[in-house]
Formats: sequence, structure tokens, C-alpha cells
Amino acid sequence: MLNSTGRNLFAVGDGHGNAAVISVARAGFPKKSEAEGGEKVEEVQGSGDIKPLGAALLGLDGAHFSGHHFQSCVDGRATVVAETETVAGQLDSGTLDALADVSV
Repeated sequence: MLNSTGRNLFAVGDGHGNAAVISVARAGFPKKSEAEGGEKVEEVQGSGDIKPLGAALLGLDGAHFSGHHFQSCVDGRATVVAETETVAGQLDSGTLDALADVSV
């Protein structure tokens, strides 16, 4: 049972025409053990329990989250999930993964 949820969407760029969108979702639970269970579900590619906000909110209709550039963690009694995708130019997989890592 969830206590609370929150989702945010960010666009970041390098000033050289390359940009990414980052979705960060936080799901709060009554117990830490439930948050840990939530993270285990999220670590399965395509589980789809926490859906990222659509990039259309930032006027980036062509961006879709694949789940390949993903990070999650347990923060107290919450599961935090971040996903990233390229929306302009070219960003390598390592950069997208790093953006997800620092977003949780």
C-alpha cells in the first residue's frame, strides 16, 4: 500500500545541441521493507509499476522512455526511480546512465 507518490520531469542539455529528458518518481510506503520490495519490482525491465511522466509535458512529444537508462534506490520508506532518454542530438549510453544515477 502506497503512502504517497511524486513524479518530476526534467530536461537537460549540454549547450551543443544534445539534450536528455529525466523522469524521477518517488513512491512512499508504510514500511522500509515494502519500499525494498517495490525497488525489486522496478529493477525488472518492463515491470511498468511506476510510469514516467510523458515528455510531451515539456513539448518533447517524440521522447519515449525505454527503461534501458534506469536507476533506483530505497530512501528510507520510499522507492525512487529515475529514467533518462535522449531527446535531441546524440548522448551515449554511459552519459544517460550517469544522469539516471545522479537523479536518484
